[in-house]
Amino acid sequence: AAAGSSSTLKPQPAEKYRDGTLLKFVVGKDVDFILDRPDSIPVGYASVWSERGDQFKAVLVKQSADQTIDVPMFVATDLPEDEAAIQAGLFYRGMRRSGRIAFKALTGGKRTVFTLPQYGPPLVRVVRENPEPERLLLVLDCSLSMRAETPNGMSRLAVAQNAVSEFLDGLDADVEVGLIVFGDRYGFEEEIDPATKKPIIRTVQDDGKAKLRVIKFDEREVKPAGLIVPDERVPHNPNFDVRVGVPINPLDNPQLAAIKKQIANLGAIGTTPTYLAIQKAYEQLGRRRGHIIVLTDGKPNVISTKNVSVEDSRQAALTDYQTRKKDIRLTIVKYLDSDSQLSKDFQGADVLSAANGKDLITHLKNVRSKPQVVWERNRQEASIQGAFEALVAISEWPPAGVATLSGQPVLPAESFSIRATVPDSSRPVDESSDVKVEGGEQFEMTLAESGLMHRPFDYQFTQLQAIPTTLSDASRFVVSAGPISKRENRQLTMQLAIESASGGRGNGKFSPRPSDVWVELTGIDSRRSSRSSKETYTFSLPEFQVRQPIPILLCRIDDFAQEYDKVEVKAWLRFGEERLAGVAIPTESGEAFTSGELPGVSFRTQRVVNAAGGIRLTVTEQYGEQREPGSVRVLPSPLPNNASTVLYDDKRVVTRTFDFDNADVAITLSAIAASELKEKSTLAAEGTVEIDFDSR
Repeated sequence: AAAGSSSTLKPQPAEKYRDGTLLKFVVGKDVDFILDRPDSIPVGYASVWSERGDQFKAVLVKQSADQTIDVPMFVATDLPEDEAAIQAGLFYRGMRRSGRIAFKALTGGKRTVFTLPQYGPPLVRVVRENPEPERLLLVLDCSLSMRAETPNGMSRLAVAQNAVSEFLDGLDADVEVGLIVFGDRYGFEEEIDPATKKPIIRTVQDDGKAKLRVIKFDEREVKPAGLIVPDERVPHNPNFDVRVGVPINPLDNPQLAAIKKQIANLGAIGTTPTYLAIQKAYEQLGRRRGHIIVLTDGKPNVISTKNVSVEDSRQAALTDYQTRKKDIRLTIVKYLDSDSQLSKDFQGADVLSAANGKDLITHLKNVRSKPQVVWERNRQEASIQGAFEALVAISEWPPAGVATLSGQPVLPAESFSIRATVPDSSRPVDESSDVKVEGGEQFEMTLAESGLMHRPFDYQFTQLQAIPTTLSDASRFVVSAGPISKRENRQLTMQLAIESASGGRGNGKFSPRPSDVWVELTGIDSRRSSRSSKETYTFSLPEFQVRQPIPILLCRIDDFAQEYDKVEVKAWLRFGEERLAGVAIPTESGEAFTSGELPGVSFRTQRVVNAAGGIRLTVTEQYGEQREPGSVRVLPSPLPNNASTVLYDDKRVVTRTFDFDNADVAITLSAIAASELKEKSTLAAEGTVEIDFDSR
């Protein structure tokens, strides 16, 4: 009876081939047929053959403890995919049997792709919210002492004129600048005292009053200007010779030319009514904020007589200083002057000393307001000091001490601070914001009254649409999804944007990248309701769009059906220091690898040299009935330069191809179930978004 059974000596697939092995794993190799041999079968030779490759074998059927006989057959390299099987026939003592081993040929499939962004140095741009323009009011001493010659043969006034002109040339056109001068038009006539050999100012009697002779600087000549009483409020009194040379205005070309012309035509003739000039400067600024810069070479001084004392406006200037020092900064640059009177008077103001022209121009350049933006790491500067509204990059990336390949994301994300300062303004500002960066970010920030804030993301010119969120972090973030552009040649790239938020709106806080992602995108044809009109693609490799202020995850589909006009988005996001580890997978294994931690799936890996001379790592996953095909994340480290994933639903197979440009890179692989990623996520988002219907 056993000999007559249809299974006796029937060529059947060996155990490992019964579930359908992938054709690519057996081409050019032997596969095993198994012959069941009951005890009742007599000893003899059986003929076993296969027409594929003209194979013929004589197999000895003999008594043995083993009830089966192995018969290897070669799988030809030219086996067509549409005939993915090998047939075997058997003849033994009039008994004919046949059997086959079927293989899975991978055709069709749903393909997604990945391209490694260049995760370069993070960038930041800071703008000021409704900033007042930088406002400078120059107060220039043109008293008689400024006529004195310096060691280089130039007068003090000429040195000052050159320094101020050079300073002005370095200012931007949006800086507001004005000029006040004193002592440049009128002076008191001096004569040499025969006894002391020093210049003195003598009084003369006129109409019964002691008066002083006045001279004026007119068209580069010194001329008599009459007699005055020292406290007489007349335009030609040197004690009150303070004037607005050029009113404050933005330093456009006409303003710059006007100030330079005024400076070039100055003379040094008068006394030193410094306090009155400072008072005049506060008057010019009015309620506006600003910076008064006084350039002088001597102690404040006005001329009185025995019977007439002149008020020098000291108290008025000090009152203005105390009242306005929160809004108006005062800097006094003393040129070749060792007197300490101004330092004592204006305590808290910046009082600087210049011994020569070089010092003078250095002080002028350094005293003006210089808003700066800088990256800091561990309280140390990590970038150049950049200007507001300019992009500022971290200088060294990856950072020192971080073992990350160039272009790869830095994990765990590194802690940095972005610092924005306006150190020399009338209202000093010093604000910082902490971030954690992986590379490739470009933060857009605003320095406002409330501090240094991240600007809410501008969705206006994107196709991103907000979708509902759940789980513990739902109140901390908003998630939006949409296509990056119209699809082309069945290719579609979807975006998933994550922004820190309160009440459903961006809140100005840092938005971290999620460490782990699992995204399911289902294409929907809204004109049909049947299940056949839907197709789902999964994503777990983190591809974030670079030079964006918030994390924007890219999901690329390579063969998206044209009839789909909507995409159902389901996303699970986890925010952690490190990515979830998963099960380690051998990077080169001829045999299937399985793990008790991931039942229902086996992995085969193959490592070869790719066309560019780098590494191609191929992972093939075979799924059993107990696990959904593609429900595992396979994550290489480092990330590949390019990758593709193809899911063959009907074959329950997934193939992943990872290409690395660097042939010497050490690669590790890990696998983790999607169910674990979902369970450990803290933010989930789900919604349906429309895509470009008209381009179908």
